[in-house]
Amino acid sequence: EKCNFCAERIAKGLPPACLEACDANAITFGVINDPQSEVRKLLKERYTIRRRPGLGTRPHVFYIV
Repeated sequence: EKCNFCAERIAKGLPPACLEACDANAITFGVINDPQSEVRKLLKERYTIRRRPGLGTRPHVFYIV
């Protein structure tokens, strides 16, 4: 099944299950439109890539490399 970012959990105010399960803090989830969020801080400080942005699907999954 394709990931839907745990929409049912987000609707309840809970984090995605993968975020809770990852003990290494390798996954960050947040509101990209919030300039004060941890996600925005990481995107500003680190080099990231997105998979196939040229397809026009506007992916919002960023990989820190």
